[in-house]
Amino acid sequence: MHCLCFILDAAALSSISFDQVTTLAQSALEELKKVEAANKGISQMVIEDNCLRYKLTKREMEIVQLVCKGHSKPQIAKKLYISDRTVGKYVENIFEKVGVCNKVELTHKLLAYEHKNTPHRLFHLTMPPTDETE
Repeated sequence: MHCLCFILDAAALSSISFDQVTTLAQSALEELKKVEAANKGISQMVIEDNCLRYKLTKREMEIVQLVCKGHSKPQIAKKLYISDRTVGKYVENIFEKVGVCNKVELTHKLLAYEHKNTPHRLFHLTMPPTDETE
């Protein structure tokens, strides 16, 4: 939203046409969509890396991904073809391994990016490339 306001302010101060403003706004929106998609990918990797850090099993990691996306226990059970009770037991085990008491804490803790404990693949994605020719 701030980006669009900036474009409109710039248009008001210059002599660009409405069509040019529309084109600029569409370009800005496309760039924002790319950033959002990249952030989702990075968040996914942070969660996966933190799951490994807490030594969660593959099935626990599947459940964590769904919990972090906001799915309820019945939704998770249906999606993974297991009972609600089984999901509940997995969630209890996950909470114990990660050291949290609820889904909100779990999501916050697993989304926490800690460079010292995170594999280098995230570091390379988040850091701008360096110019070796300098």
